[in-house]
Amino acid sequence: MPLLRACTRRGIWRVAAAAVGVLSAAGSRAFAKDDDNHGSHRNLHLGRDEGGPQSLSCFLRGTRIATASGARPVDELQIGEHVSTIAGPKPIKWIGYRRFRRDPGKRWVAGVLPVCIARDAVARDTPQRDVYLSPAHRLFLDNVLIAAEYLVNDASIRRALPQETDVIEYYHIELATHEVIFAEGLPVESYIGSDRENFSNFTQFERLYGSESHSQKTPCAPTVGYYGGRDELKGLLKSAVSPLIDIRDPVQIAWDRIALRARELL
Repeated sequence: MPLLRACTRRGIWRVAAAAVGVLSAAGSRAFAKDDDNHGSHRNLHLGRDEGGPQSLSCFLRGTRIATASGARPVDELQIGEHVSTIAGPKPIKWIGYRRFRRDPGKRWVAGVLPVCIARDAVARDTPQRDVYLSPAHRLFLDNVLIAAEYLVNDASIRRALPQETDVIEYYHIELATHEVIFAEGLPVESYIGSDRENFSNFTQFERLYGSESHSQKTPCAPTVGYYGGRDELKGLLKSAVSPLIDIRDPVQIAWDRIALRARELL
């Protein structure tokens, strides 16, 4: 019973927070310096369906990816190497790269700051150590894809960097098909192929594959999530009453399970 009361309080708090956001900040924007765009300021829409870094930059530099020869840092991988997927080893078709820099003393905007998924946050040895993903990078949980930003609980999953820095470097791995790969043992998506032109090395892809430059792959699993505003508020209203009648969606089910695990690991 104490757990039910805690869940109810958490649900109501989340609904209240969402309501404030819907009423006062549905159209909010933030600015960050794109280090690959000659230092110019790029308008970053906080809604991830709008484009920008939160929808395409994924693994933080140094993240270890499972390959046929063992776990390797993503920044050391090369086109043609085989990475491990749930469907077996697959060769890398392309690796996208992007770099962001902030002015000293300034805060990172939400669309750029990684989400840290702590060791054992999802299950034992999943991930095997802290893993840092861009907010919109999707995890493969319960046979669906869920963006990391929707799982933040400020305990085992939080917005953070491994160390204080004014530079963030992101890498993305593209295969011939959209697949589930493993970052520090955590099942996550490979690059689906949208907005390649926003990567700093996009011309490399054009030289290699030409007419495929604007193609996007069929998702390897259903994608679930919120896109801000009323949709998110409706989802959180469901979460508030879930202790009485379980009408939670897949995001809420995963969030609650991971948050409960976080409390158990304390």
